[in-house]
Amino acid sequence: FWRCFNGSNGDCTNGDVRVLNGSASYEGRVEVCVNGEWSTVCGDSWGYNEAYVVCNQTGYGNTSVALPYRDSYFGQGVGDIHVLGTACDGNEENLLQCFHTATQQNCDHTSDVGVRCIFGDECNVTGEVRLAGAASSSEGRVEICINGVWGSVASFRWTTKETNVVCGQLGYSNIYSEPLLNSPFGAGEGVVQITYADCDGTENNLLECTYRLYERLYTHEDDVGVRCFESVSNASCILGDIRLVDNNIIGSATEGRVEVCLTTGWGTISDFAWRNEDARVACYQLGFAGIGSDAFSASTLYPTNDVPVHITNVRCRGDEVVIFTCPYSAANLLVTHDNDVGVQCIPKDNCTEGDIRLVGGDSEMDGYVEVCYRSAWGTINGRFALPFESNVVCRQLGFSDQTSLVYTRGFTSGPLTDSPIALTFIICFGIESNILDCSISYNSNVEAVFGHDNDMGVSCYPAEVPTSTSAVISPSVSSTVSSILSTTSTVVST
Repeated sequence: FWRCFNGSNGDCTNGDVRVLNGSASYEGRVEVCVNGEWSTVCGDSWGYNEAYVVCNQTGYGNTSVALPYRDSYFGQGVGDIHVLGTACDGNEENLLQCFHTATQQNCDHTSDVGVRCIFGDECNVTGEVRLAGAASSSEGRVEICINGVWGSVASFRWTTKETNVVCGQLGYSNIYSEPLLNSPFGAGEGVVQITYADCDGTENNLLECTYRLYERLYTHEDDVGVRCFESVSNASCILGDIRLVDNNIIGSATEGRVEVCLTTGWGTISDFAWRNEDARVACYQLGFAGIGSDAFSASTLYPTNDVPVHITNVRCRGDEVVIFTCPYSAANLLVTHDNDVGVQCIPKDNCTEGDIRLVGGDSEMDGYVEVCYRSAWGTINGRFALPFESNVVCRQLGFSDQTSLVYTRGFTSGPLTDSPIALTFIICFGIESNILDCSISYNSNVEAVFGHDNDMGVSCYPAEVPTSTSAVISPSVSSTVSSILSTTSTVVST
């Protein structure tokens, strides 16, 4: 798209401006007519005042915000670069009325400038959100205030987490909401303010999430909408609650079919790919430990009752607090009870989050590592563990953080203790004060493949490290380390 003023048939009048190579006529690379020829503008001092002059000159005098772009954001031009530097106060009617240098110096087309003329409803509070395009105040196209102008949000990778943040910001439930993609409430006008947002669902404002501002690839065809719900309870439950049902069949309070509460009451989760990551979150929300949870299909174990199917396609990381902060989909009429899900949970342990202990060793300084994570003791898969991780463990336990051994059981099968697997991945820099400050995660596929075969163990040394380079390792640990070195080639560092 481009606009040219006061010229025809390829000719131009001195001082005319046009914008090229944008997604619409209000944005693009700036070119100015000098001596009858179109030339690009160098970005030495290109700023908001200069951008505003261009917007006003190209017919967008109603622009609320004029954004300057440098470094050939809208592509490189060709030909001369006659205007190398500009200094406008913003009130000029013509770009050439600003101070400028009209001879080519140390500029090339990599410095070509651009502009974007943002128009639309003005606003005062950056980060404020509103819903537009719908009759109901609880649903609509998401618009956000940035740079003093309302603009829409693109639906790229938009999930229920981002929707929960928007709805919570508007005073609705931040636990349950519905994302509506690809302009369901019509295309917005003006600017697409945000093209990508990544929330964890606990933020109070959309701008507290990781986000990217406007990018040229996105148009109003990608505008995202949401449907929000009031944070109220109905006759039978509170929105966002979760429960286990039919656990009386086997007489266990820690196992059963999972049901969630929406505005219409209780309903099931139907998901053929229900995983232990999802079960962890469900159990934690139910008040049990957030690890050691088993996911299973409940449709064959428990009779289906008359409640509807509420949600499907739940995809948790496993560290969320409530199930509705995970990505999920609202169930449609085609989803049946055939894939209703269940969980088997374990009770909480009496431990403090982040505490660690060593088990199975001959002394307090060696053994397999267990961490209190999500209210229960659990092991760590140490398949890729290095002394960085063992140093953190030893330091946290009050031992030396300069000399330690790390090993895994590599060749052994079966659990060493009754504790479940807490983490399947850990990477530390070696300077962390707590093991949970490291990069950690859980993956049920890794647990299924390796089980407890790679439980992480360490051998620590006293805080006062002996001057001798030889250190005594307890016989059992020394034997274990030697066996692993010969059998699995696990890296051991002293």
